[in-house]
Amino acid sequence: MNNKIANTVECRFYSIKDVMAILNIGRNKAYKLANVNGVPVMRIGNTILFEKEEFDLWISKHIGKTVIL
Repeated sequence: MNNKIANTVECRFYSIKDVMAILNIGRNKAYKLANVNGVPVMRIGNTILFEKEEFDLWISKHIGKTVIL
């Protein structure tokens, strides 16, 4: 995809770096989170993507709970 198209299309996914920033966690914890059962991720080769809408919903459902990594 060329940059012109990429800049006009809103991305539907969070990257590992995005999740690190959103949750204020490190890289290792973000990767561990991606392997927690029920966390909405998609894997394309070695790339892990978190679907924004589903991930935001998952976070909302887990506020106040402890997630074991």
